[in-house]
Amino acid sequence: MVVDVVWDINLRANLRLWPEPLPNVRSLAAAIGSPWDETQIATEYFGAEPGEDRRRAVRQTYEAMAYEGLVHRTSEGILEATRLGDFVLRFLGLTGDRTFICDANRAIAAGPMIYGLSIITEVRVIWSLMRMLDNRLSNEELNRAMARIHSTADVTATAASIRSTRESGDVADIGPRLYDDAGYGTGNESDQRKAMNPHFLLAGGGGLFISVDAGERRLHPSVLRQIDGALRSSPRQIHAGTESQIIQAIARASMAPRHYMKDAS
Repeated sequence: MVVDVVWDINLRANLRLWPEPLPNVRSLAAAIGSPWDETQIATEYFGAEPGEDRRRAVRQTYEAMAYEGLVHRTSEGILEATRLGDFVLRFLGLTGDRTFICDANRAIAAGPMIYGLSIITEVRVIWSLMRMLDNRLSNEELNRAMARIHSTADVTATAASIRSTRESGDVADIGPRLYDDAGYGTGNESDQRKAMNPHFLLAGGGGLFISVDAGERRLHPSVLRQIDGALRSSPRQIHAGTESQIIQAIARASMAPRHYMKDAS
């Protein structure tokens, strides 16, 4: 089945969960159960001083966690964890009174996130590229791949082009950069990292199963079977977003398979 790929070039939401959740993620997790009031949450949980406007930090943190299917706002205006979010945040020790995660068992948290995120077309494209390319992909490679992948039918040829440029050493042969041409930065290493980080963090569960500490990103070996299983599935695919129906669809998909615990063992 061929599906259109729609890259969100305005994606700026960074969700970092591993190896250490960012302070803003901890702050929003602590606010779960509170009425959605950006000013109040900024004051009570983000440490905003009198006269300091930190509503943008609250909003951007919510967007990052919502993209991953972890939190949503109820019809009554309450900040609430989804079923996926409740599991992941408890496992990370961001809610509850214990921390369960360690390097040896992080695939347990990654499993349901992988199956949830597998309904997002653009995430599947990144995973597919990485599996075809020795489980690694650089910022430069993804930036250029995004510019030429308009549907899932373009993935195999793009992966072949990337592999060829790794042998030739001329990455420009992949094609132009998406973010360069769209006017987002100069395309230098720092600009590309800022542009690519949100995409790799979204596709990698906030760093749980795609490393984000270097220019070359890698899939963690412990999740390869889970990634392959998710890619073999044929869900009704959607595009990333923060709308309530998308958040809940990710959460539902994450809980559908029951074999991810076996895969993680």
